[in-house]
Amino acid sequence: MSTPNPITGLVATIAFIDVSANFDLGAPAHHNPSIRWNGWCCPYFTFDNALKLCEQLKKMKEMGIGSAEMIYDQAADQFIYTDSDNGDDGETDKYGHTLIDIDGTAIKAYSIGAWAWCWNEDPQAQLNQPV
Repeated sequence: MSTPNPITGLVATIAFIDVSANFDLGAPAHHNPSIRWNGWCCPYFTFDNALKLCEQLKKMKEMGIGSAEMIYDQAADQFIYTDSDNGDDGETDKYGHTLIDIDGTAIKAYSIGAWAWCWNEDPQAQLNQPV
């Protein structure tokens, strides 16, 4: 089996989703500014930054902000997002990895919430947090 070509044309950014008036969920990510879902960014997170999202969701749940959580399944190399408050049966989404090209280097990344969540850029944070 051949290795797929990494996705190109991505830029570094800070992606965030405003999930409540009390908490913003976000982490450094990469995205292609010309590819949007309903006007929203479609970010790719490195493994470490995807883990940051897991921790943020855990903290939100502990604070009583929603019921969503996300864990990493090492055997399947994917992040599993669940939200028991979303519909009768809840919601479960799985985010496996893909390769992205960053300055000529193939990096494993996860498109958590891309094409489903309302991700946006935070230019102020981009200045303060390198990817």
